[in-house]
Amino acid sequence: MARFAALVGLVCLAGLALAFPGTAIVRPSLLEGFKTNSKQSIAVILKAGVSPAYKQIEGKTYAVRGQKMTELRSALIAHIESSQKSLRQLLDSKSVSYKTFWITNRVIIPEASLELVHALAAHPDVAEVREKIVVPLEPFEVKSVETEQQDDRYVRGVFVVGAPSVWASGNHGEGTIVSSIDTGVLGTHSVLQANFRGDFGWFDPSGRSSAPSDDQGHGTHTMGTIAGQNGYGVAPGAKWMSCLGCTPFGCSEDDLLDCAAFTSCPHDTNGQNEDCSKAPHVTSNSWGSTVGGQTWYDDAIAAFKAAGVIPVFSAGNSGSSCSTVGSPGDRDVIGVAATDFEDAIAYFSSRGPASGTGQHKPDISAPGVDVLSSWYTSEDAFTTLSGTSMACPHVSGGVALLLAGRPELIGDFEGVKAALNSNAWKSGLTGSGQNCGGINDSTFPNHVFGNGRLDLVASISGGNATRY
Repeated sequence: MARFAALVGLVCLAGLALAFPGTAIVRPSLLEGFKTNSKQSIAVILKAGVSPAYKQIEGKTYAVRGQKMTELRSALIAHIESSQKSLRQLLDSKSVSYKTFWITNRVIIPEASLELVHALAAHPDVAEVREKIVVPLEPFEVKSVETEQQDDRYVRGVFVVGAPSVWASGNHGEGTIVSSIDTGVLGTHSVLQANFRGDFGWFDPSGRSSAPSDDQGHGTHTMGTIAGQNGYGVAPGAKWMSCLGCTPFGCSEDDLLDCAAFTSCPHDTNGQNEDCSKAPHVTSNSWGSTVGGQTWYDDAIAAFKAAGVIPVFSAGNSGSSCSTVGSPGDRDVIGVAATDFEDAIAYFSSRGPASGTGQHKPDISAPGVDVLSSWYTSEDAFTTLSGTSMACPHVSGGVALLLAGRPELIGDFEGVKAALNSNAWKSGLTGSGQNCGGINDSTFPNHVFGNGRLDLVASISGGNATRY
């Protein structure tokens, strides 16, 4: 049986932050690393943050989609360049190679010495110095690989969330753009080739490949559930795009930030010719850490929302204990838990409450056990995987159907979340009897199922739920 297919792992932020000689906070785990390595890959966080740029657009209204992000991006670039001027001069004077971003006010240095860390800690504009985050890829097992498509008209998870009933009304997600940050996508796959977006639809931050590709399979599988045709995907009428944020070595902070920037304001495969009007309507993120309460991706989440992109994240596979949901799935996003064929919570699905905040997480549940979808080994390969990674794309595809059916919710994160949560299926869910956060999982919302299991008919119709 396939298990633990979500891209989850321990983010390397171990240890308490402590004051280093100078003005910045330096993670003790970073200092510990210099005992065995003379150079480390680090992140330098600036005190200025990004809020001044957001304040410049606060209260403004925009008539055309993409205008807000276009103006915000310009404000962010100007603010970040100004606030990093002194730091960049320091790095340039030492001939240090570094990478900057417009979406967040931090600098990634691939090879930093302890001496450089001392200098950075003493810099008046620096708030924190830590290791570069890499979210490890958790191994997943492939149950089997089939080269023939299933005989049924659609796979079970797609049926359970009510997608075929929505299709019967003429809504297949047409007019929406769905996106993913994952291991890539086999763009020539038989159920995905026809509805690839094309231009502004693919970015590979590290390899700069010119066409969608995937050498691990995870991203091909999740996109198949989001938008695969022939009954595999929830929103087969949507166009899809993707960014390769996770390599065999893990999901690195810089790649994930580059993918967030691409998703918020798409550009060509060379990273040029940005056009924020081409931002997708939803971003599906089947990755995350086993540690909750992490804030390092919050700037990316803020950019998604400013661009009108609904952020959906897997809750993680660290269950069945309480308080195991990881970040960013525990942040202000739609965090997704996994259910099985009996509408019971999957044993591996991470539970809430969210670390540090106590807020209700996950937000909602969706099928995530033995999910059949496209596979990367050939254009006609399919396989079955399990994990909250498989639950997350059901919700992402569901958002596409919701927005196609209720276009007034486009770009409205709170409105989308409310439509999904308030209309989630609750009756008949098989509880585990857990009382995470003092709430039994038969009471909704709870920290096991969230608000219930995704019900697309009810979400789109506003409450006329049916049992599938």
